[in-house]
Amino acid sequence: MQDVVITIVESEAEEGYPVKVADVEEDALILTVPYDHNGYPILLTPGTRVIIGYVHTAYFSFETSVREQIAGRTPLIIVEKPQPSQISKAQRRQSFRVPVTLRARVTTAHTDWFEVNLLDLSAGGFRAAMTHARLHIGDELAGELTLPLERGAVTVSFEGEVTREGVAGDMVVLGVQFQQVHPSDEALIRYCMEHQRRFLRTKRDEFDTGRLSKE
Repeated sequence: MQDVVITIVESEAEEGYPVKVADVEEDALILTVPYDHNGYPILLTPGTRVIIGYVHTAYFSFETSVREQIAGRTPLIIVEKPQPSQISKAQRRQSFRVPVTLRARVTTAHTDWFEVNLLDLSAGGFRAAMTHARLHIGDELAGELTLPLERGAVTVSFEGEVTREGVAGDMVVLGVQFQQVHPSDEALIRYCMEHQRRFLRTKRDEFDTGRLSKE
């Protein structure tokens, strides 16, 4: 089953949730339901507008609507199948963001290489924390990041720009937007999907264990 990302249109969080394509029919797609961060299935009523994103040489997405939600041991939703003309290549900044505990090596025209601790990551950029400000808004940087994918670790290189700067406690927090990713952003998207899927699976297992212990 292919992994895809579902985003609920007009939801407050506009957060992407990894789900799987269970089946493809002539005019519909059957997907597993998304789960929230507490392990609960998210109710999607008929008519709910959603955006489906997936990786195929690049990140593509389309908007569609929920036709039906099916209860069961593995809850499912049925959405309208798009026409090819409705599918478009998505911008990196539209990709969903996941919390991470990774480190990246970065450098600028005025600094040597140094490491930063990533707080979250998407195909469009990352937030990083450091003990003192070595980067500022408008700084351009280059860097390398190793992603522990399920099929093996992959190192990507990138160029980016610092677009946000702030303070959290005694740490400086920076937002970096990617301008170029080499060899492509596919590994970033795949890592985010795998990471989110593992996180939600853990939450679902915790939820199921807690529910069984009360029965």
